[in-house]
Amino acid sequence: MSRPPRPRAVGPAARPRTTSSPQSPLSNPALLRSTTMNRSTPRGVVRRAAAALGAVGLVLLGAVALTTPAAAAPGNLPTADGSLTIHKFQQPTPANTEPGDGSPITPPAGWVPLGGVQFQIQEITDVDLTTNVGWDLAASYGADPSTIPGASLTTVTTVTSAASGTTPTQTLPIGAYLVTELPSPAATLPDGSPANIVVTAAPFVVTVPIPDGAGEWNSAVNVYPKNSVTSAEKTAGVPSASGLGSTVTWTVTVDIPALAAGATFDDVAVTDALDPRLEFVPGSVTTSISTTPATSPAFTVTHPGGLGGLLDIEITDLAQLTAAQNEVLTVTFDTIVRGIGEIPNTATAYINDAARTNGIPTNTPITEWAAVEIVKHAAGDLTNTLAGAVFTVHLTEADAETGANPISVDGVTEFTSVDPTGVATVAGLAAGDYWLREATAPVGYDLSPDLPLAFAVEVVDGDAVVNLTVGNPQKPAIDLPITGGQGTVALLVAGGLLLATGTGVAIVAARRRQRGTDA
Repeated sequence: MSRPPRPRAVGPAARPRTTSSPQSPLSNPALLRSTTMNRSTPRGVVRRAAAALGAVGLVLLGAVALTTPAAAAPGNLPTADGSLTIHKFQQPTPANTEPGDGSPITPPAGWVPLGGVQFQIQEITDVDLTTNVGWDLAASYGADPSTIPGASLTTVTTVTSAASGTTPTQTLPIGAYLVTELPSPAATLPDGSPANIVVTAAPFVVTVPIPDGAGEWNSAVNVYPKNSVTSAEKTAGVPSASGLGSTVTWTVTVDIPALAAGATFDDVAVTDALDPRLEFVPGSVTTSISTTPATSPAFTVTHPGGLGGLLDIEITDLAQLTAAQNEVLTVTFDTIVRGIGEIPNTATAYINDAARTNGIPTNTPITEWAAVEIVKHAAGDLTNTLAGAVFTVHLTEADAETGANPISVDGVTEFTSVDPTGVATVAGLAAGDYWLREATAPVGYDLSPDLPLAFAVEVVDGDAVVNLTVGNPQKPAIDLPITGGQGTVALLVAGGLLLATGTGVAIVAARRRQRGTDA
Protein backbone atom coordinates (compact mmCIF):
# COMPACT_ATOMS: atom_id res chain seq x y z
CA MET A 1 0.00 0.00 0.00
CA SER A 2 1.46 3.36 -0.98
CA ARG A 3 1.81 6.32 1.32
CA PRO A 4 0.24 9.66 0.39
CA PRO A 5 2.69 11.91 -1.41
CA ARG A 6 4.51 14.51 0.61
CA PRO A 7 3.27 18.09 0.19
CA ARG A 8 4.71 19.64 -2.93
CA ALA A 9 6.45 23.01 -2.89
CA VAL A 10 4.74 25.83 -4.77
CA GLY A 11 6.46 28.07 -7.33
CA PRO A 12 8.88 27.92 -10.24
CA ALA A 13 11.68 26.42 -8.14
CA ALA A 14 9.52 23.56 -6.86
CA ARG A 15 10.66 20.03 -7.62
CA PRO A 16 8.26 17.07 -7.45
CA ARG A 17 9.50 14.26 -5.27
CA THR A 18 8.34 10.75 -4.44
CA THR A 19 8.19 9.31 -0.97
CA SER A 20 11.22 7.32 0.17
CA SER A 21 9.02 4.75 1.90
CA PRO A 22 9.81 1.19 0.83
CA GLN A 23 6.06 0.87 0.25
CA SER A 24 6.19 3.45 -2.57
CA PRO A 25 5.84 1.92 -6.04
CA LEU A 26 7.79 4.84 -7.47
CA SER A 27 10.80 3.88 -5.37
CA ASN A 28 10.33 0.13 -5.71
CA PRO A 29 9.71 -1.10 -9.29
CA ALA A 30 9.32 -4.67 -8.12
CA LEU A 31 6.57 -3.68 -5.77
CA LEU A 32 5.01 -1.66 -8.57
CA ARG A 33 4.81 -4.72 -10.81
CA SER A 34 3.18 -6.78 -8.09
CA THR A 35 0.68 -4.14 -7.06
CA THR A 36 -2.86 -4.04 -8.41
CA MET A 37 -3.04 -1.31 -11.04
CA ASN A 38 -5.40 1.25 -9.57
CA ARG A 39 -5.48 5.00 -9.27
CA SER A 40 -2.94 4.92 -6.43
CA THR A 41 -0.24 3.06 -8.32
CA PRO A 42 2.48 4.58 -10.53
CA ARG A 43 1.18 2.68 -13.54
CA GLY A 44 -2.09 4.37 -12.76
CA VAL A 45 -0.07 7.60 -12.91
CA VAL A 46 1.10 6.66 -16.38
CA ARG A 47 -2.42 5.91 -17.51
CA ARG A 48 -3.76 9.10 -16.00
CA ALA A 49 -0.92 10.96 -17.70
CA ALA A 50 -1.97 9.54 -21.02
CA ALA A 51 -5.59 10.46 -20.46
CA ALA A 52 -4.74 13.96 -19.29
CA LEU A 53 -2.37 14.59 -22.15
CA GLY A 54 -4.88 13.27 -24.63
CA ALA A 55 -7.39 15.82 -23.37
CA VAL A 56 -4.82 18.58 -23.45
CA GLY A 57 -3.83 17.60 -26.97
CA LEU A 58 -7.37 18.23 -28.14
CA VAL A 59 -7.29 21.69 -26.65
CA LEU A 60 -3.98 22.57 -28.29
CA LEU A 61 -5.30 21.92 -31.82
CA GLY A 62 -1.89 21.30 -33.27
CA ALA A 63 0.11 23.19 -30.68
CA VAL A 64 1.54 19.98 -29.27
CA ALA A 65 0.95 16.32 -29.93
CA LEU A 66 0.17 14.51 -26.73
CA THR A 67 0.00 10.79 -27.24
CA THR A 68 -0.82 7.92 -24.99
CA PRO A 69 2.37 6.31 -23.62
CA ALA A 70 2.72 2.67 -24.53
CA ALA A 71 3.48 0.68 -21.39
CA ALA A 72 5.90 3.13 -19.88
CA ALA A 73 8.37 1.50 -17.54
CA PRO A 74 6.82 1.71 -14.09
CA GLY A 75 8.12 4.47 -11.95
CA ASN A 76 10.19 6.05 -14.73
CA LEU A 77 8.66 9.53 -14.50
CA PRO A 78 11.71 11.81 -14.71
CA THR A 79 12.50 14.17 -11.87
CA ALA A 80 15.02 16.37 -13.66
CA ASP A 81 14.06 19.72 -15.13
CA GLY A 82 12.59 19.75 -18.61
CA SER A 83 12.09 22.58 -21.08
CA LEU A 84 9.42 24.31 -23.16
CA THR A 85 9.93 25.98 -26.55
CA ILE A 86 7.07 27.73 -28.36
CA HIS A 87 7.03 28.02 -32.15
CA LYS A 88 4.55 30.57 -33.48
CA PHE A 89 3.01 30.32 -36.96
CA GLN A 90 0.16 31.72 -38.98
CA GLN A 91 -2.80 29.37 -39.28
CA PRO A 92 -2.08 27.33 -42.43
CA THR A 93 -4.60 26.55 -45.13
CA PRO A 94 -6.23 24.16 -44.65
CA ALA A 95 -6.09 24.53 -40.89
CA ASN A 96 -3.80 22.09 -39.12
CA THR A 97 -5.84 19.61 -37.09
CA GLU A 98 -3.14 17.16 -36.04
CA PRO A 99 -1.90 17.49 -32.46
CA GLY A 100 1.85 17.34 -32.03
CA ASP A 101 3.82 15.02 -29.76
CA GLY A 102 6.05 17.65 -28.19
CA SER A 103 8.94 16.86 -30.51
CA PRO A 104 10.51 19.50 -32.76
CA ILE A 105 9.31 19.34 -36.36
CA THR A 106 10.37 20.81 -39.67
CA PRO A 107 7.63 23.30 -40.57
CA PRO A 108 5.89 22.23 -43.79
CA ALA A 109 6.00 24.45 -46.83
CA GLY A 110 3.52 27.28 -46.51
CA TRP A 111 3.78 27.65 -42.76
CA VAL A 112 4.47 31.33 -42.07
CA PRO A 113 6.35 32.18 -38.85
CA LEU A 114 5.23 35.16 -36.79
CA GLY A 115 7.69 37.30 -34.87
CA GLY A 116 7.00 39.54 -31.90
CA VAL A 117 4.26 37.36 -30.39
CA GLN A 118 4.27 37.24 -26.60
CA PHE A 119 3.34 34.31 -24.38
CA GLN A 120 2.91 34.11 -20.63
CA ILE A 121 3.95 30.82 -19.00
CA GLN A 122 2.35 30.10 -15.63
CA GLU A 123 2.87 27.07 -13.40
CA ILE A 124 -0.32 25.40 -12.17
CA THR A 125 0.79 24.88 -8.60
CA ASP A 126 -2.04 22.63 -7.45
CA VAL A 127 -1.14 19.97 -10.04
CA ASP A 128 1.32 17.37 -8.73
CA LEU A 129 2.31 15.08 -11.59
CA THR A 130 3.77 12.53 -9.18
CA THR A 131 0.21 11.56 -8.30
CA ASN A 132 -2.73 10.24 -10.25
CA VAL A 133 -4.84 12.97 -8.75
CA GLY A 134 -2.46 15.47 -10.30
CA TRP A 135 -2.79 13.92 -13.77
CA ASP A 136 -6.57 13.86 -13.43
CA LEU A 137 -6.54 17.52 -12.47
CA ALA A 138 -4.24 18.36 -15.40
CA ALA A 139 -6.70 16.62 -17.72
CA SER A 140 -9.58 18.63 -16.30
CA TYR A 141 -7.71 21.91 -16.65
CA GLY A 142 -6.57 20.97 -20.13
CA ALA A 143 -10.15 20.43 -21.24
CA ASP A 144 -11.15 23.86 -19.92
CA PRO A 145 -8.30 26.17 -18.85
CA SER A 146 -10.82 28.73 -17.62
CA THR A 147 -11.48 26.48 -14.62
CA ILE A 148 -7.96 26.90 -13.26
CA PRO A 149 -8.19 28.90 -9.99
CA GLY A 150 -6.25 32.13 -10.16
CA ALA A 151 -4.65 31.33 -6.83
CA SER A 152 -3.14 28.21 -8.40
CA LEU A 153 -1.23 30.13 -11.06
CA THR A 154 2.30 31.39 -10.57
CA THR A 155 3.84 33.30 -13.45
CA VAL A 156 7.15 31.82 -14.45
CA THR A 157 8.08 34.09 -17.35
CA THR A 158 6.94 35.89 -20.49
CA VAL A 159 8.60 35.03 -23.78
CA THR A 160 8.51 36.63 -27.24
CA SER A 161 8.90 34.87 -30.58
CA ALA A 162 11.77 35.86 -32.83
CA ALA A 163 11.38 36.46 -36.56
CA SER A 164 11.68 32.68 -36.98
CA GLY A 165 8.56 32.31 -34.84
CA THR A 166 10.53 30.54 -32.08
CA THR A 167 10.74 31.72 -28.48
CA PRO A 168 13.78 31.23 -26.26
CA THR A 169 13.73 27.78 -24.66
CA GLN A 170 12.63 27.89 -21.02
CA THR A 171 13.96 25.43 -18.46
CA LEU A 172 11.06 24.25 -16.29
CA PRO A 173 10.66 21.78 -13.43
CA ILE A 174 8.30 18.85 -13.84
CA GLY A 175 4.76 20.12 -13.69
CA ALA A 176 1.73 21.43 -15.55
CA TYR A 177 1.78 24.88 -17.13
CA LEU A 178 -0.78 27.27 -18.57
CA VAL A 179 0.45 29.04 -21.72
CA THR A 180 -1.45 32.20 -22.66
CA GLU A 181 -0.86 34.27 -25.79
CA LEU A 182 -0.78 37.96 -24.91
CA PRO A 183 -1.92 40.84 -27.13
CA SER A 184 0.90 41.42 -29.59
CA PRO A 185 0.21 44.48 -31.73
CA ALA A 186 3.86 44.52 -32.83
CA ALA A 187 3.71 41.00 -34.29
CA THR A 188 5.24 40.79 -37.76
CA LEU A 189 5.34 38.60 -40.83
CA PRO A 190 8.71 37.45 -42.21
CA ASP A 191 8.97 40.54 -44.42
CA GLY A 192 8.58 42.82 -41.40
CA SER A 193 5.04 43.93 -42.24
CA PRO A 194 2.37 43.84 -39.50
CA ALA A 195 0.91 40.39 -38.87
CA ASN A 196 -2.51 41.77 -37.85
CA ILE A 197 -3.38 38.87 -35.55
CA VAL A 198 -7.15 38.66 -35.30
CA VAL A 199 -7.65 35.31 -33.60
CA THR A 200 -5.07 34.43 -30.98
CA ALA A 201 -4.26 30.89 -29.95
CA ALA A 202 -6.51 29.77 -27.12
CA PRO A 203 -4.81 29.36 -23.73
CA PHE A 204 -3.61 25.78 -23.34
CA VAL A 205 -2.20 23.47 -20.70
CA VAL A 206 1.04 21.61 -21.33
CA THR A 207 2.86 19.19 -19.08
CA VAL A 208 6.58 18.82 -18.66
CA PRO A 209 7.33 16.03 -19.43
CA ILE A 210 5.04 14.55 -22.09
CA PRO A 211 4.71 10.78 -22.60
CA ASP A 212 6.22 9.91 -25.97
CA GLY A 213 3.94 6.99 -26.73
CA ALA A 214 6.80 4.48 -26.55
CA GLY A 215 6.94 4.02 -22.82
CA GLU A 216 9.26 6.93 -22.18
CA TRP A 217 8.93 10.67 -21.52
CA ASN A 218 9.79 13.72 -23.59
CA SER A 219 11.14 16.39 -21.29
CA ALA A 220 12.14 18.83 -24.08
CA VAL A 221 8.67 19.94 -25.10
CA ASN A 222 8.00 21.88 -28.32
CA VAL A 223 4.58 23.39 -29.06
CA TYR A 224 3.28 24.98 -32.26
CA PRO A 225 0.25 27.24 -31.59
CA LYS A 226 -1.24 28.97 -34.63
CA ASN A 227 -2.75 32.40 -35.24
CA SER A 228 -5.38 33.58 -37.65
CA VAL A 229 -4.13 36.74 -39.37
CA THR A 230 -5.67 39.10 -41.86
CA SER A 231 -5.14 42.34 -43.72
CA ALA A 232 -7.41 45.14 -44.91
CA GLU A 233 -7.09 47.68 -47.71
CA LYS A 234 -9.07 50.71 -48.81
CA THR A 235 -9.38 52.62 -52.07
CA ALA A 236 -11.11 55.85 -53.07
CA GLY A 237 -13.18 55.77 -56.23
CA VAL A 238 -13.30 58.41 -58.94
CA PRO A 239 -15.80 61.13 -57.98
CA SER A 240 -19.18 60.82 -59.66
CA ALA A 241 -18.69 64.37 -61.00
CA SER A 242 -16.02 67.06 -60.80
CA GLY A 243 -17.57 69.62 -58.48
CA LEU A 244 -18.32 69.74 -54.78
CA GLY A 245 -21.52 67.89 -53.99
CA SER A 246 -20.33 64.87 -55.97
CA THR A 247 -20.12 61.38 -54.43
CA VAL A 248 -17.04 59.25 -53.86
CA THR A 249 -17.33 55.48 -53.45
CA TRP A 250 -14.98 53.94 -50.89
CA THR A 251 -14.04 50.26 -51.15
CA VAL A 252 -12.71 48.24 -48.20
CA THR A 253 -11.37 44.71 -48.75
CA VAL A 254 -10.72 42.36 -45.83
CA ASP A 255 -8.96 39.01 -46.11
CA ILE A 256 -11.17 36.47 -44.37
CA PRO A 257 -8.71 34.61 -42.13
CA ALA A 258 -8.37 30.85 -41.79
CA LEU A 259 -9.60 29.63 -38.43
CA ALA A 260 -8.63 26.62 -36.41
CA ALA A 261 -10.64 23.52 -37.23
CA GLY A 262 -14.14 23.81 -35.85
CA ALA A 263 -13.83 27.51 -35.01
CA THR A 264 -16.33 30.07 -36.25
CA PHE A 265 -16.62 33.83 -36.56
CA ASP A 266 -18.59 35.54 -33.84
CA ASP A 267 -18.04 39.17 -34.82
CA VAL A 268 -16.95 40.84 -38.08
CA ALA A 269 -17.27 44.57 -38.67
CA VAL A 270 -15.82 47.50 -40.62
CA THR A 271 -15.83 50.96 -39.10
CA ASP A 272 -14.87 54.34 -40.54
CA ALA A 273 -14.46 57.61 -38.65
CA LEU A 274 -15.46 59.89 -41.51
CA ASP A 275 -13.75 63.22 -42.10
CA PRO A 276 -16.07 66.20 -41.38
CA ARG A 277 -15.84 67.15 -45.06
CA LEU A 278 -17.58 63.90 -45.99
CA GLU A 279 -21.27 63.11 -45.68
CA PHE A 280 -22.33 59.46 -45.58
CA VAL A 281 -25.01 58.47 -48.10
CA PRO A 282 -27.62 56.29 -46.35
CA GLY A 283 -28.49 53.13 -48.24
CA SER A 284 -25.22 53.07 -50.18
CA VAL A 285 -23.51 50.16 -48.35
CA THR A 286 -22.87 46.92 -50.26
CA THR A 287 -21.09 43.70 -49.26
CA SER A 288 -19.74 40.78 -51.26
CA ILE A 289 -17.55 37.72 -50.78
CA SER A 290 -15.19 36.53 -53.51
CA THR A 291 -16.67 33.08 -53.72
CA THR A 292 -17.96 31.53 -56.95
CA PRO A 293 -20.67 32.54 -57.28
CA ALA A 294 -20.19 35.67 -55.22
CA THR A 295 -22.35 36.07 -52.15
CA SER A 296 -23.54 39.14 -50.27
CA PRO A 297 -23.71 38.64 -46.51
CA ALA A 298 -26.35 40.58 -44.61
CA PHE A 299 -25.26 43.52 -42.48
CA THR A 300 -26.41 46.35 -40.27
CA VAL A 301 -25.34 50.00 -40.56
CA THR A 302 -25.01 52.56 -37.79
CA HIS A 303 -24.24 56.25 -38.45
CA PRO A 304 -25.32 59.43 -36.67
CA GLY A 305 -26.09 61.28 -39.92
CA GLY A 306 -24.72 64.57 -41.24
CA LEU A 307 -21.08 65.39 -41.80
CA GLY A 308 -18.34 63.14 -40.43
CA GLY A 309 -19.32 60.70 -37.70
CA LEU A 310 -18.47 57.04 -37.05
CA LEU A 311 -19.81 54.64 -39.65
CA ASP A 312 -20.19 51.08 -38.29
CA ILE A 313 -20.97 48.25 -40.72
CA GLU A 314 -21.47 44.93 -38.93
CA ILE A 315 -21.82 41.64 -40.80
CA THR A 316 -24.72 39.65 -39.39
CA ASP A 317 -24.56 36.61 -41.68
CA LEU A 318 -21.44 35.16 -40.06
CA ALA A 319 -22.09 31.66 -41.36
CA GLN A 320 -21.24 32.88 -44.86
CA LEU A 321 -17.89 34.13 -43.61
CA THR A 322 -17.12 30.92 -41.74
CA ALA A 323 -17.80 29.03 -44.97
CA ALA A 324 -15.58 31.40 -46.97
CA GLN A 325 -12.28 31.32 -45.10
CA ASN A 326 -9.32 32.62 -47.14
CA GLU A 327 -11.69 34.51 -49.44
CA VAL A 328 -12.05 38.31 -49.55
CA LEU A 329 -14.85 40.35 -48.01
CA THR A 330 -15.53 43.59 -49.90
CA VAL A 331 -17.52 46.45 -48.36
CA THR A 332 -18.37 49.64 -50.26
CA PHE A 333 -20.16 52.83 -49.31
CA ASP A 334 -20.63 56.35 -50.70
CA THR A 335 -19.97 59.79 -49.28
CA ILE A 336 -20.78 63.27 -50.61
CA VAL A 337 -17.80 65.63 -50.69
CA ARG A 338 -18.62 68.89 -48.89
CA GLY A 339 -15.21 70.52 -48.46
CA ILE A 340 -11.83 71.07 -50.07
CA GLY A 341 -8.30 69.89 -49.34
CA GLU A 342 -6.71 66.46 -49.11
CA ILE A 343 -9.45 64.44 -47.42
CA PRO A 344 -8.08 61.23 -45.82
CA ASN A 345 -10.19 58.21 -45.01
CA THR A 346 -9.04 55.20 -42.99
CA ALA A 347 -11.26 52.24 -42.19
CA THR A 348 -10.74 49.61 -39.49
CA ALA A 349 -11.68 45.93 -39.71
CA TYR A 350 -12.56 43.88 -36.64
CA ILE A 351 -12.55 40.09 -36.58
CA ASN A 352 -13.95 38.32 -33.50
CA ASP A 353 -13.42 41.52 -31.55
CA ALA A 354 -16.81 42.68 -30.29
CA ALA A 355 -15.09 45.00 -27.79
CA ARG A 356 -13.46 46.84 -30.72
CA THR A 357 -10.03 46.82 -29.07
CA ASN A 358 -7.79 45.12 -31.63
CA GLY A 359 -8.76 46.48 -35.03
CA ILE A 360 -6.83 46.15 -38.27
CA PRO A 361 -6.48 49.60 -39.86
CA THR A 362 -6.45 49.97 -43.61
CA ASN A 363 -4.14 52.21 -45.57
CA THR A 364 -5.28 55.83 -45.86
CA PRO A 365 -6.39 56.87 -49.35
CA ILE A 366 -7.34 60.49 -49.98
CA THR A 367 -9.71 62.35 -52.23
CA GLU A 368 -8.26 65.70 -53.31
CA TRP A 369 -10.27 68.87 -53.91
CA ALA A 370 -9.40 72.56 -54.34
CA ALA A 371 -11.15 75.88 -54.91
CA VAL A 372 -10.37 78.13 -57.88
CA GLU A 373 -10.15 81.93 -57.59
CA ILE A 374 -10.14 83.89 -60.89
CA VAL A 375 -9.01 87.51 -60.71
CA LYS A 376 -10.57 89.60 -63.52
CA HIS A 377 -8.65 92.77 -64.38
CA ALA A 378 -8.12 95.28 -67.16
CA ALA A 379 -5.48 94.09 -69.58
CA GLY A 380 -2.03 95.24 -68.52
CA ASP A 381 -3.15 96.44 -65.07
CA LEU A 382 -3.57 93.84 -62.34
CA THR A 383 -4.67 96.48 -59.86
CA ASN A 384 -7.61 97.54 -62.01
CA THR A 385 -9.95 94.68 -61.06
CA LEU A 386 -13.28 94.25 -62.78
CA ALA A 387 -16.65 92.92 -61.63
CA GLY A 388 -19.31 91.34 -63.77
CA ALA A 389 -17.30 88.78 -65.71
CA VAL A 390 -19.06 85.38 -65.93
CA PHE A 391 -17.04 82.15 -66.21
CA THR A 392 -17.83 78.48 -66.76
CA VAL A 393 -15.57 75.45 -66.27
CA HIS A 394 -15.35 72.46 -68.62
CA LEU A 395 -13.54 69.13 -68.90
CA THR A 396 -12.53 69.53 -72.55
CA GLU A 397 -11.37 72.33 -74.83
CA ALA A 398 -14.15 71.52 -77.29
CA ASP A 399 -16.78 72.01 -74.61
CA ALA A 400 -15.12 75.23 -73.50
CA GLU A 401 -15.21 76.58 -77.04
CA THR A 402 -18.95 76.08 -77.30
CA GLY A 403 -19.98 76.35 -73.66
CA ALA A 404 -21.32 72.78 -73.62
CA ASN A 405 -21.47 70.64 -70.45
CA PRO A 406 -20.45 73.21 -67.82
CA ILE A 407 -19.35 71.66 -64.52
CA SER A 408 -21.75 72.07 -61.61
CA VAL A 409 -20.35 72.92 -58.19
CA ASP A 410 -23.01 72.45 -55.51
CA GLY A 411 -25.59 73.18 -58.22
CA VAL A 412 -23.86 76.31 -59.60
CA THR A 413 -22.51 76.36 -63.16
CA GLU A 414 -21.65 80.08 -63.64
CA PHE A 415 -19.15 81.97 -61.52
CA THR A 416 -19.18 85.82 -61.53
CA SER A 417 -16.43 88.24 -60.54
CA VAL A 418 -17.51 90.69 -57.84
CA ASP A 419 -16.52 94.07 -56.44
CA PRO A 420 -14.17 95.19 -55.08
CA THR A 421 -11.75 92.32 -55.68
CA GLY A 422 -12.80 91.28 -59.15
CA VAL A 423 -12.60 87.65 -58.01
CA ALA A 424 -14.85 84.89 -59.29
CA THR A 425 -14.75 81.84 -56.96
CA VAL A 426 -15.32 78.21 -57.92
CA ALA A 427 -15.98 76.62 -54.52
CA GLY A 428 -14.36 73.25 -55.19
CA LEU A 429 -13.22 70.92 -57.97
CA ALA A 430 -11.76 67.45 -57.81
CA ALA A 431 -8.05 67.26 -58.61
CA GLY A 432 -7.57 67.11 -62.38
CA ASP A 433 -7.32 69.13 -65.59
CA TYR A 434 -9.93 71.65 -66.69
CA TRP A 435 -10.72 74.44 -69.18
CA LEU A 436 -11.92 77.93 -68.23
CA ARG A 437 -14.34 79.79 -70.47
CA GLU A 438 -15.48 83.41 -70.24
CA ALA A 439 -19.18 83.54 -71.02
CA THR A 440 -19.65 87.26 -70.37
CA ALA A 441 -17.08 90.06 -70.22
CA PRO A 442 -17.33 93.01 -67.80
CA VAL A 443 -19.24 95.98 -69.17
CA GLY A 444 -16.94 98.12 -71.33
CA TYR A 445 -14.49 95.28 -72.02
CA ASP A 446 -14.10 92.65 -74.68
CA LEU A 447 -13.81 88.94 -73.97
CA SER A 448 -10.31 87.89 -73.09
CA PRO A 449 -8.36 86.70 -76.14
CA ASP A 450 -6.54 84.23 -73.81
CA LEU A 451 -9.59 82.06 -73.24
CA PRO A 452 -10.42 79.20 -73.23
CA LEU A 453 -7.62 78.62 -70.73
CA ALA A 454 -6.33 75.21 -69.62
CA PHE A 455 -5.52 74.85 -65.92
CA ALA A 456 -4.87 72.12 -63.34
CA VAL A 457 -6.45 71.62 -59.92
CA GLU A 458 -4.31 70.15 -57.15
CA VAL A 459 -3.46 70.67 -53.50
CA VAL A 460 0.14 71.84 -53.10
CA ASP A 461 1.74 71.83 -49.66
CA GLY A 462 -1.67 71.99 -48.07
CA ASP A 463 -2.81 74.95 -50.19
CA ALA A 464 -6.24 74.06 -51.55
CA VAL A 465 -6.79 77.21 -53.66
CA VAL A 466 -5.78 77.56 -57.32
CA ASN A 467 -5.26 81.17 -58.45
CA LEU A 468 -5.86 82.36 -62.01
CA THR A 469 -5.73 85.86 -63.55
CA VAL A 470 -7.57 86.91 -66.69
CA GLY A 471 -7.05 90.30 -68.34
CA ASN A 472 -9.61 91.89 -70.67
CA PRO A 473 -8.97 94.60 -73.26
CA GLN A 474 -11.12 97.72 -73.01
CA LYS A 475 -13.54 98.33 -75.83
CA PRO A 476 -12.35 101.04 -78.32
CA ALA A 477 -13.92 104.54 -78.33
CA ILE A 478 -16.48 105.54 -81.02
CA ASP A 479 -15.04 107.79 -83.91
CA LEU A 480 -15.87 111.54 -83.53
CA PRO A 481 -16.25 114.23 -86.34
CA ILE A 482 -12.93 115.75 -87.39
CA THR A 483 -12.68 119.66 -87.49
CA GLY A 484 -9.13 119.96 -88.72
CA GLY A 485 -7.23 118.48 -91.60
CA GLN A 486 -9.34 117.74 -94.70
CA GLY A 487 -12.38 119.70 -93.41
CA THR A 488 -10.39 122.94 -93.15
CA VAL A 489 -8.94 122.53 -96.62
CA ALA A 490 -12.44 122.19 -98.04
CA LEU A 491 -13.51 125.42 -96.37
CA LEU A 492 -10.45 127.25 -97.66
CA VAL A 493 -11.02 125.95 -101.17
CA ALA A 494 -14.67 126.99 -101.06
CA GLY A 495 -13.72 130.41 -99.69
CA GLY A 496 -11.10 130.81 -102.38
CA LEU A 497 -13.58 130.02 -105.06
CA LEU A 498 -16.04 132.58 -103.70
CA LEU A 499 -13.33 135.16 -103.47
CA ALA A 500 -12.18 134.44 -107.03
CA THR A 501 -15.75 134.63 -108.29
CA GLY A 502 -16.35 137.93 -106.54
CA THR A 503 -13.16 139.41 -107.94
CA GLY A 504 -14.07 138.30 -111.46
CA VAL A 505 -17.49 139.92 -111.19
CA ALA A 506 -15.98 143.16 -109.95
CA ILE A 507 -13.49 143.26 -112.84
CA VAL A 508 -16.21 142.73 -115.46
CA ALA A 509 -18.38 145.45 -113.93
CA ALA A 510 -15.47 147.88 -113.90
CA ARG A 511 -14.69 147.25 -117.54
CA ARG A 512 -18.29 147.87 -118.48
CA ARG A 513 -18.28 151.18 -116.68
CA GLN A 514 -15.06 152.13 -118.40
CA ARG A 515 -16.55 151.46 -121.83
CA GLY A 516 -19.52 153.68 -120.99
CA THR A 517 -17.31 156.60 -120.12
CA ASP A 518 -15.29 156.33 -123.23
CA ALA A 519 -18.34 156.55 -125.37
